[in-house]
Amino acid sequence: MPYYSLIPTTLWMTPKEVCNMLKKLGLEGWFSAHFAYGIVQIVFIPMMVPSFILARTGSATDAGLAMGLFGLAGLFAPVIGMLADKYKAHRLAQLFGMVSYLLAGACFLVAGSNFAMMAAGSIFFGTGSAILLMLNPVFITFAGYDAKTEASKLGRMAQVLIIGSLLSGIALAYVTDLGWSYELRFMAMMAIVAVLAVITMLTNKKPAQRILDNAEAMAAAAAEEDAPKVGFVKVIFSNFGLFLLAVGLLCAGQGAFQAQYPNLLENGYGVAQSLSAANLSVASILGLVILVAAEKFVARFGNLSLFKLSAVASIVVIGIAYVIAEAGMSLHYIIPLALFLVYLQGITVTDMISPAIAARLTFVGGGFDSRSDDVLHLTWLRSWQCDQWYRG
Repeated sequence: MPYYSLIPTTLWMTPKEVCNMLKKLGLEGWFSAHFAYGIVQIVFIPMMVPSFILARTGSATDAGLAMGLFGLAGLFAPVIGMLADKYKAHRLAQLFGMVSYLLAGACFLVAGSNFAMMAAGSIFFGTGSAILLMLNPVFITFAGYDAKTEASKLGRMAQVLIIGSLLSGIALAYVTDLGWSYELRFMAMMAIVAVLAVITMLTNKKPAQRILDNAEAMAAAAAEEDAPKVGFVKVIFSNFGLFLLAVGLLCAGQGAFQAQYPNLLENGYGVAQSLSAANLSVASILGLVILVAAEKFVARFGNLSLFKLSAVASIVVIGIAYVIAEAGMSLHYIIPLALFLVYLQGITVTDMISPAIAARLTFVGGGFDSRSDDVLHLTWLRSWQCDQWYRG
């Protein structure tokens, strides 16, 4: 048997064949941008940035300040989104998000004990994360897909994020145990993001063009209907604005929960932090399955119905958890873990469907409209910042 027969078939595929295989799986090459977001935002930043700053400066206050700057940097993202709409530069904006990660890594590489460089790196990290969080869903929600296809692609993209966070979490733990220095870990992150950026730019040209074609079609339809111009104030005081408020409140609660998750379970329910961490891993794996079910639900009942179901389930779970904690009930640890496992799935579903609902509730450009998703996620990022300041 020839040696090459043992090599996976995919290694012998042409780029076109690989693309066709990905399409059959409901994936697109540019999902690599969301894979990068999962690696950096979900795992690398919370695990590396505060600990690096604390190790080099010895100041928890500096660590908290850097995380505050990280969140505030997200305010640049809506501006970049609007510029991307105005100049039809969605591909460049997406690339800038990933380049921001590289610039952030470079700042930390040369920082030494210089907090100014660490602060600059935190700002670049925050800018990159906010841009990718805001812009990646736009490539789907403003591409003119039917509801079923849109739900499927949003689900696949969310699954790519989960897989990226799982793999990077395992890899980061492994290289840390091997004794890799902070610098080596930052360099590894930069190398991975650089490769993913190249893949993104090689595969996002057609998706970006779909945004422009769909925008032209929507503008033409609006012109035929002689639709009135929509200003910022009118957008805010509309169904979209009400949705913005609803998801903002929901994400504020989710953010407070995520910021104190291990402390909450340990002090409120007597659950060891090791079990809380294991529950997060279970939640990530379960999320892959839940997203498939969410796609089918959306195809049958619509995005808004799933959002309502997710919101009600989240409120019920938190209500039950509050009663248990307030009454001081002594329950088996499986019960609070199961409750919060359900709540974590609500967060996953909310992240998946919010951009799609926002896209349908208002008629504005992709970067502008996706500001809802950006601002809503900044809500929990700011909650996390407050926690970092408090601990600092």
